[in-house]
Amino acid sequence: MSARKVPRRKAGSKVKAANKTKGRKVSTKKAAKRKAPSDDTSAASTSQSKRSNRNLTDDELYEKLKKKVNDSNNKLAEIDDTEQSNVQSIHDQIVTFFKAIKGHYGKIMYYYCMIGRNFMLLKETFNVTDTAMDNILNLLDLDGYSKPSRNFYIDLYKFSEKYKKLRHVGMPYSEIRTRFRMIKKRIRNDKDFDWS
Repeated sequence: MSARKVPRRKAGSKVKAANKTKGRKVSTKKAAKRKAPSDDTSAASTSQSKRSNRNLTDDELYEKLKKKVNDSNNKLAEIDDTEQSNVQSIHDQIVTFFKAIKGHYGKIMYYYCMIGRNFMLLKETFNVTDTAMDNILNLLDLDGYSKPSRNFYIDLYKFSEKYKKLRHVGMPYSEIRTRFRMIKKRIRNDKDFDWS
């Protein structure tokens, strides 16, 4: 089998390159619709509000966070979220919380906080080591929750104990995790918005 040659792009062929998406050709009309600039200021403001959080300044992200308090139904299912007293019950509850979150794009911050509480209980009350925790999560088919992830959940839970409204934010988990240090600092220093 011979390797396929990729033709070099000529100097004026930016349009052809823009019309390809993941190896498929896209019609020129569709590409024009996607990239067509709008003169309407409302459309421009809508696209700005939907831009990636990586492009948002710290001030913009924090304002978005405040607007998203109580934005989602944070307890979608009737789940027993009381603090458990034995290791097996805590494991079962972690699995239940992860199942509740699945399919909701990580916007159920309340359950992430409860997962952090359970990780904290396993770590601090029952002295479960990180290696043992890795093994437990692998047995439960919850791999991918590394030590830094678990520490973030614990930190999120502890911080939400004082600032309870953080549990009711309707933003994806990843958006909060990437700038959590900044978010904590802003919440602590915000005199105008009551997070408790």
